[in-house]
Amino acid sequence: MKRKYFGKEEIIKRLRGIGKKLPEPVKVYMIGGGAMGLKGRKDVTKDVDIILTNQGAVNVFVKTLKAMGYYEPSSLTKEYDKLWVEAILRDKEYFQFDIFLKRVCNALELSDAMMDRAEKYSRFGKLQLYLLTVEDVFLFKSVTERDKDMEDMLTLLRKGINENIVVEECRNQRIKTGRIWETFLVTKIEEIEAKYKITIPWKKKLIRTGEKETAKYLIIDKIKKEENTAKQIATALGISYNFTKEIIKDLEKNGKITVDRSRKPYKYRISV
Repeated sequence: MKRKYFGKEEIIKRLRGIGKKLPEPVKVYMIGGGAMGLKGRKDVTKDVDIILTNQGAVNVFVKTLKAMGYYEPSSLTKEYDKLWVEAILRDKEYFQFDIFLKRVCNALELSDAMMDRAEKYSRFGKLQLYLLTVEDVFLFKSVTERDKDMEDMLTLLRKGINENIVVEECRNQRIKTGRIWETFLVTKIEEIEAKYKITIPWKKKLIRTGEKETAKYLIIDKIKKEENTAKQIATALGISYNFTKEIIKDLEKNGKITVDRSRKPYKYRISV
């Protein structure tokens, strides 16, 4: 059967019903098309994505929905394979909840900063609903591969997002996970630019940061292999000497490497 689409009132109707049935208070953070719909950034959505912060809350929420007649779909399209959901539950009208625990696609995490920025939308009985900002919705959509995700990212861009929040959250996620989120996001943005024939100017900020963070990993690797002067490193990596010095200076400032300045050329070592 072809999936149906649901608007704001239908989302709220489900949330009210769930809030009445929950045996204890549960706080949920809504992302994706559901959050866009409740914020007036989208008319309808096919499924509602929510994130919970602990396993106990997931268990209570899932148990309550199943008691209300929600069921696990017997078959799903391939786009759901990499979502790493805790549960996918539908009601008899094909209204679907995708339920996550702290993380989406085993990648992007619900950070403290995201929770602090989230808007308290309403309380439905024992269900407390928070909506992530459009910037954080944009980021979460960048790691999924479902139909309409790229289109939703375009919608958010056209209606306006604060790129500084996106850039800062990429930094937060990189520090926490060790992954260079700027590079991942650039790839998705370039797909959007190519598909919709647009230009996203602040992509340059992400590219620059991604290049610098990637260079840090590569330079540390070269130093470990005893290629430990700036000239040796620049030559081995095929990057400019000045850029190499810039990254080395930052690594030293942050305590990642030490410098022997007793004679030239200076030699670099990994901090112990």
